[in-house]
Amino acid sequence: MRVAGMMEFDRDPDRFRQSRVDAIVAAARPYLPEADWEHREQEWMGPRPMTKDGLPLIGPLPGHPGVVLATGHNMLGLMLAPATGRLVTGLLTGKPDDSLTPGGRAVRRGLGSSAGRV
Repeated sequence: MRVAGMMEFDRDPDRFRQSRVDAIVAAARPYLPEADWEHREQEWMGPRPMTKDGLPLIGPLPGHPGVVLATGHNMLGLMLAPATGRLVTGLLTGKPDDSLTPGGRAVRRGLGSSAGRV
């Protein structure tokens, strides 16, 4: 069973905070009283790829032919994965999916001025 869920904005994405894990356990314990909470495994944390404006970066990486980015989906990665996959497939094959309407998002900020639009 997987018990998860907390987002924290921290300048040190590699810092593991046991107190956060303990808070998740304390919140879940009443709902799963039969669980063996003392023998937990795979406690971990990790940074999420996020963009300042909340929009994903999908498109060619400026200055690096053949590299296509598909990142920065914030907390919507699983929900946006099918559409992102279709967008990236269209970019790589040159056959865009007509059911998708690109929003004009450019892979740009800090990545160079020759960014492509998707």
